[in-house]
Order: sequence, then structure tokens, then C-alpha cells
Amino acid sequence: MERIWYHKVTDLQQGDTVEKILKHVLGLTRKQISRVKFRENGICVDGCRQRSTNRLRAGETLRVCLEEEKDSVQIEEMQGNLQVLYEDEDLIAVEKPSGQICHPSGGHYRDSLANQLAGYFRSRQGGCVIRIVGRLDSDTSGIVIAAKNQIAAQRLALQRKEGEFHKEYLALVCGNFPSESGEITGRIGVVQNHPLKMGICDGGKEAKTHYQVRSSAGEYSLVQCTLDTGRTHQIRVHMASIGHPLINDRLCGKGERDPFASLVESRKEIQGDRHKQLGLHAGRVRFRQPFTGKIIEIESVCEFADWLSML
Repeated sequence: MERIWYHKVTDLQQGDTVEKILKHVLGLTRKQISRVKFRENGICVDGCRQRSTNRLRAGETLRVCLEEEKDSVQIEEMQGNLQVLYEDEDLIAVEKPSGQICHPSGGHYRDSLANQLAGYFRSRQGGCVIRIVGRLDSDTSGIVIAAKNQIAAQRLALQRKEGEFHKEYLALVCGNFPSESGEITGRIGVVQNHPLKMGICDGGKEAKTHYQVRSSAGEYSLVQCTLDTGRTHQIRVHMASIGHPLINDRLCGKGERDPFASLVESRKEIQGDRHKQLGLHAGRVRFRQPFTGKIIEIESVCEFADWLSML
């Protein structure tokens, strides 16, 4: 799978070498530059093949043919009804249901989101390496972004690191809030004697969650959450720490003692058991297209507000 990248040399880049542009503008590593410069017509300027040491003039158009690397680990393809929210030649945004893991792992080597994406790409584009950018926990539903090439993955990862990749969550929690908004800053670490459970602890890593109450009904509230950090189970731990655990949270909340599911069922019959899922949904993302720089905003429909209206 190839990706053609074009760049028009600016006045400020007059005299720069091809290699400098590839490294500092496109963001290629030394290994990637080495691979592309030995490809036939891998680097061209106005239709003529170039060496990486050639110097460029303002107004020239640099054309780079990037070849996708082969994945050393073959992911088994899974056919299924993949809900695509957005797609272009560099990335895809899909809706992940609660209960599905992002990457193949113990006991789930054929039914992960990556398996489903592999089947989707194979049927439409001949396949590509699966690079999920910012995975979700298996219990969390919502938007997941996957890059179609290594450069797109690198640039999206850099946006996340620099705080330019924004994600908003909707959390359905127990209790009512005294104020409409706030922030939680408790440090998060592994709970002693519980290696799989995260909690607030003095020796944990710094974490900050911002929340805003969207609506309330009965003993439950719908809050919008944004994160300054990305700790494991951050929203679940932080909300539980202030007395507002997420519904159906068996790890940090009330677990089977949470009456939410039975309350909804007693008010109105709904299909399936979606109302028994964890009350956490990645509902909106905003980032820059990794090559064009265009702002992309994607929103996912969430049923939490409908569930709340049943109470």
C-alpha cells in the first residue's frame, strides 16, 4: 500500500536538502528516509528523480512515494458489521461497542476490533497494517481512530502527546452533583494487593479530569469528561473517588449492587442488554488530519441520555 505525499517548497526552505524536508516537515525517521530514497521514483522534484542530498529551490514540488511496511504479526481477519464514522486515505474512525477489546490478546485472538478492521481493509483495499491510535478499554464504547500508514500514526501520536488530539467522554454516574462543573486531581496507581485494580494513592501518577454535568434524573447524572492525562481507568477511578461511580462498573463502582439496569427495565422495555454496559462512552474527537492539517471533528451517538429519560 502506497501513500503519495506532495510538498511545495517555500521561500524559507530555499536551499534546504531533500533529506532535511523529509526529516523535519514530513517527520520521517532515518530508516524511513533510507527506504524511500532507494525506491525507484521514491523521491522526485517536478517529475525528476532526486537524491536526498540535493538542494531545493522555492516553488519546486517535492513528490515522495511512501510504501507501507509489512506487519511482522499477521492479524486474523474477522468479518462483521463495522460501523464506520469517518474515513479518508490516511485514517478511519469507527464505533467500538462495549465488551470488545481493541487488540488481540488472551482469549480474544479472533474477535477484537483490530481483527474486524483487518477484514474490512482486506475486502476493500487489499489490507494494511492496523495501527489503533489511543485504544479504549474493553468495557468502554465509542470512537476509535486507526491510522492506515506509519506516518499518519506517528503524526497522530504526536498530536496526542502535545495535547492537540481532543477526546470527550460521556459518563453515566450515580448521584447528583452540588455544582455543574469541576475537576478531579487525585493521583492514580495500582491498588495494593489488587494488581488489576487502579485507585487513588499517594504514590500514583498525576492525573486530572474535568467534568461538566449535562443532565440528571433520579439518583443518576450524565456528565461530560475531558482528560489532561491518560491514566488507566482514569474516569472510572476519579468519579468513584468523589462518590459518583459509573453505572455497571464492577471494578470501581457498585458492581452487581448497582440497581440502574433493573430500574430502566422496569420503566420501559429495551432491546438487548446494552443498558447493562459500563456507563462510559467516547463520544467526540477532534484532531488535525495528519497530512493536510485540516481539523476533523467526529461525533458518536450515545444512548445514555435516552436511558436517563426513562427514570
